[in-house]
Amino acid sequence: MSVTDFPHLASPVDLGPMRLRNRLALLPHGLFFADRDELLPTERHLAYYAARARGGVGLVCLESSVVSRDGMLAAPLVLSSDPRTVPAYRRIVEADLEPSFVDDEIAVVGINTARALTFKDGRINEEQMAAIKRRFDPLGETVLKVVVTHHPFDLPDQSGDVDLVGGARAAMDVFSRCGVDLLLSGHFHVSEAGSTAARHEIAGYSALVVQAGTATSTRGRGEENSFNVLRIRDDEITVERMSWREDAKAFAPKATERFVRDGACWIECR
Repeated sequence: MSVTDFPHLASPVDLGPMRLRNRLALLPHGLFFADRDELLPTERHLAYYAARARGGVGLVCLESSVVSRDGMLAAPLVLSSDPRTVPAYRRIVEADLEPSFVDDEIAVVGINTARALTFKDGRINEEQMAAIKRRFDPLGETVLKVVVTHHPFDLPDQSGDVDLVGGARAAMDVFSRCGVDLLLSGHFHVSEAGSTAARHEIAGYSALVVQAGTATSTRGRGEENSFNVLRIRDDEITVERMSWREDAKAFAPKATERFVRDGACWIECR
């Protein structure tokens, strides 16, 4: 059995006044994440449901709850008769999966590239590309423009296109037209930094791509735990990799790369 056996699974469907993006639903089940004293939703609820929505499921149903403490099991469920559950649940349903930040110096837009019908690969769609363009087009050239995703648009090691986010080439064309400077992503648990010029040949344009390694888990892909520190000054970005030193039980600088902007192109200073 495969997705092709259900041709309408990924298509939108109307549910009353709402239009669901697809026909996949997360059904109610007991999470037992409620605060044991207050029986209210917690930060664990927010993180759990945000992760499921980020995966692309069309409908998320909240967990089982009780209307009276007399109905409580050994594990804590949310007491839905308490009026305080309303603002707590509102935080869950209004969680922003594509946050942004803009000031006079920098503009950062997060894009949700995860999709419901795949376990590994991601995709950016035309609607998301248009949203990026609308956000960045009015900004001047002095504002550094950053796109943050889980899946990468480029891999500096030139390992081919198979693991790039779906729609990467179309997105890069949009990025070139609205002047995206910096692409931040992860997914592969390998630290890399470099220009998009080699893979995406766009006349007069190249962005800087910085891949995150593994900060705290054991999925190291052969390298030690690490995180990147980016220092931005005018037309220069310095990427410093902080790597875990087991002997010192601390993170310490391991490598530093410097990139400068020449027109609309970011190039490495060797």
